[in-house]
Amino acid sequence: MAPPVPLGTRTGRGLYHCDYCHKDLSNALHIRCAVCPDFDLCLDCFSVGAAITPHSSDHAYKVVGNLSFPIYHPEWGADEEILLVEGVELYGLGNWEAVGEHVGRDPGEARAHYMSVYVETACFPDPQPSPAMAGVDIQALIDAHRSTTLNKMASARIALASPAATPRVKSESTPGAAAWDAANGGAMGPGHSPQRAADSRAPSSAERAPLESVRKLEPEANILQDPLGAGVAGTPAAASPAEIGAKVALAEAQQTGYNLKRNEFEQEYDHEAECIISEMEFREEDSEEVVAQKLELIAIYNRRLDERDQRRAFILDRGLLNVKRQAAMDRRRSAAERAMAGQLRAFARYLPQAQYEALADGMLAEARLCARIAELQEYRALGLRTFEEVDELEASGDRPRRKENAPPSQAARMRLNRVPIDEARLQEHLLSGLGFAHAAMSLHQKRTTVEEGRGTSGLAAWRGKRGTLLDITALPDAEVLLQQERHLCASERYLPAQYLAIKAAVLEVQERRGVVTPGDVTALPFKVDVQRMLRLYDFFSGQARKLVGAKGFQRHNPLTDKFPIHRFHHFEFYCGDATNTSRRFGLGLGLSQVAKSDQGTGNQKFASYVMRSNQLIFTFTAPYNGAGGEASGPDAGSPVPWYDVDAAHTFNRNHGLGVRAVGIVVEDAAEAFRISTANGGIPVQPPTRLADARGSLTVSEIVLYGDVVLRFLSGDYSGSYLPGYEEEARPSPRCFGIRRADHAVGNVPDLGAQVDYLTRALGLHDFAEFTAEDVGTIDSGLNSMVLASNNEMVLLPVNEPTRGTRRKSQIQTFLEQNGGPGLQHLALKTDDVFATLRAMRAVGDAGGFEFMPRPSDAYYRDLPSKVGDALTPEQLSEAEELGLLVDRDDQGVLLQIFTKPLGDRPTVFVEIIQRLCHIQPSEETLRAARATAQACPLAANPDEVGGCGGFGKGNFSELFKSIEVYETDLGIN
Repeated sequence: MAPPVPLGTRTGRGLYHCDYCHKDLSNALHIRCAVCPDFDLCLDCFSVGAAITPHSSDHAYKVVGNLSFPIYHPEWGADEEILLVEGVELYGLGNWEAVGEHVGRDPGEARAHYMSVYVETACFPDPQPSPAMAGVDIQALIDAHRSTTLNKMASARIALASPAATPRVKSESTPGAAAWDAANGGAMGPGHSPQRAADSRAPSSAERAPLESVRKLEPEANILQDPLGAGVAGTPAAASPAEIGAKVALAEAQQTGYNLKRNEFEQEYDHEAECIISEMEFREEDSEEVVAQKLELIAIYNRRLDERDQRRAFILDRGLLNVKRQAAMDRRRSAAERAMAGQLRAFARYLPQAQYEALADGMLAEARLCARIAELQEYRALGLRTFEEVDELEASGDRPRRKENAPPSQAARMRLNRVPIDEARLQEHLLSGLGFAHAAMSLHQKRTTVEEGRGTSGLAAWRGKRGTLLDITALPDAEVLLQQERHLCASERYLPAQYLAIKAAVLEVQERRGVVTPGDVTALPFKVDVQRMLRLYDFFSGQARKLVGAKGFQRHNPLTDKFPIHRFHHFEFYCGDATNTSRRFGLGLGLSQVAKSDQGTGNQKFASYVMRSNQLIFTFTAPYNGAGGEASGPDAGSPVPWYDVDAAHTFNRNHGLGVRAVGIVVEDAAEAFRISTANGGIPVQPPTRLADARGSLTVSEIVLYGDVVLRFLSGDYSGSYLPGYEEEARPSPRCFGIRRADHAVGNVPDLGAQVDYLTRALGLHDFAEFTAEDVGTIDSGLNSMVLASNNEMVLLPVNEPTRGTRRKSQIQTFLEQNGGPGLQHLALKTDDVFATLRAMRAVGDAGGFEFMPRPSDAYYRDLPSKVGDALTPEQLSEAEELGLLVDRDDQGVLLQIFTKPLGDRPTVFVEIIQRLCHIQPSEETLRAARATAQACPLAANPDEVGGCGGFGKGNFSELFKSIEVYETDLGIN
């Protein structure tokens, strides 16, 4: 006997069920395997050869019929006798509670029957029939029962074939039910009552057809399952096909199991709900407690019916019975997509139809994009750069086969990109990524796509449709374009590779002639309409002032700051050991300690040491303890009232050594906080006034990116750092000549969103832009934008990683190792980089800073032709000796070198730079610097304001090579 299915309060452990489809077989003809123990199958599963390991369809079997006829007692069928003996064998002779539950009888009744028939008999140990069975021919009972069963099955077949046949359902009332209904008014819900429960219950063993006044032996109505109706245990017999609406085809009804006329399914949800009340009777002698218990069972049954109705309504409302529509949708999907859609159906019940469809479409679109990325990465790994090369490789048949142990899901993912993405949603996604003013107008336009992966043959649809947006999201080289360039290609219908070819040709003309005219652009050997080329020229002209290093570069300063910004004030590092970290930076950079706040000054929250070199201020802060200690109190002697010990521990745990705060001098910190937060800046610390004997400062903070804050400072303060810090003059025995911070570079996952945030909150202007073509190697790269204040003394470059390259971008490595966005490096300016670098290298072995590997010899062989006469031969020789990177453009010469990461993680590092022969700042920049210097005592000296020059565009590839080698040595990329 197979393990039974739970049946609510009456578990019915002894009931038979199909081991494959779990259909109740307790009163039905079924098949039992003669080889496998306790394995039963219904006739439907047996007819199709259903099998579950270790059972096999070729095993020997025997047919088990309905054994509900009595053999020892008129009220005990043969099936119950078998269950009784099995129960005693399983649970022991004295465990009548479990035995009765196994049989489905009262424990006392089971014990009395067993003792009277099997124990207390004259022929013990053989069983003895009850005296009530005297004169009854058992074989006649069996034959009559079989004859009745066969007649019932034949009648059911005739009913299915004859439209005139109408099933008759017996309705009978039970004592007490009507009274309960009248008293409660159907309180269990619309249409629910004890009468409804009684009408739908399964017939019990005592309610079968009479046979010679001995026992009712009529088989149950569900002995023959109607494939069109709901003929399950405990429900009326299935309706005839004539009662099924003409709109539901026979094949479709067989597929769905739904009967339109009865509004029921062949296999209803919780189809055994009726079992808990199937044998319930209301008797006149029932006590109030028994009646209450029975009413509670009916209430439970009604709730289960409500759940069944909800699921039936869900299936009908969602159109899940439309088999043709579902089949058509499945035909448009690959096997992997069909499997994914099947898994997502579990969420349909929690969402409205529109939201569920949007979720499913989004998940499928994501899967297609992931598959597309995997395919493109495979092409890149094979050294392919164009789809023409892909076509040639596949045509030649030389494409390497996948490894045998590759996961099968990979091949499935590769097939997903063959399915078209939803047009409307993809167009909205495309335009939302562009983020430009005319995106709303473009939403009303149509869109066309280039067929993926098929080279020039896939351009037919693109050439045939004009005046529509071009979806470039999955095209080659699209990832290296800036947002403005992506929008241009989408609106002007340039393929990314085509646009880059035109751009390279324009830059070549500019390099050769110095100036590019509209005639030069239209004369280029590209088969493009003249008007489109002229619009492209206008686009290049608008971008020219942003392209650092372009010939004839004229810097333009739009003066867009929303409030006066003067200069960098300090950079605060969070660390775990402020004492040793400050000493290491002091040794490595030649910094002197000028102030402190620790337990020696009465600060019980944190230790903080301030290091300085000219205008450069580094602060190193470490918390003393966590939550619950005295350092968490408000009177712990902290000069920074808002300092959070727990937040500092969290920062150290998430990021390691890193910059927590970038302090900048503004004219009014309170006004800067108000304006920046009103324009979308995320507030961290509202304006707070700090004061001591040396003056006062107002300090406020907003989020810069990630866990890094931008700290505004204003006021009249003569101290070295912040009020409350104790001045301490401990000059360093070494001074390396570092003057100030030139720029602070941050890494974020989304460049566009970060630039929008900073320009909206602060008003910083776009000073320069770099793409993956400018910055990186053939294996990795980045996109970058430099944001500047009006006086160009506060420069905040922001980087994002490029994706789809052979290896991870160093920016992506930073984001992973840092646990999110953060400040990557600080560029420190010196007036003599040769002297500074020699001094730093002299202490490198004694605990100072190490530098990234020097460039190759070929780099320095090409250096004279690259920089011309901007450097003397002696300077070139010294640059090679010290491993300096040198770059020249129309703004001057930049000398730079990068240290290795300074903490335990490969994240934050320092850049040492010197600018030679740089161009002078614009007049508007000088005027802004002079005006702010007069208004604010903490402002920058106007003489310090100079043209910031380039950012080493020509050195980025060498820098990336060094970083790639370093990351490979660490085993992190």
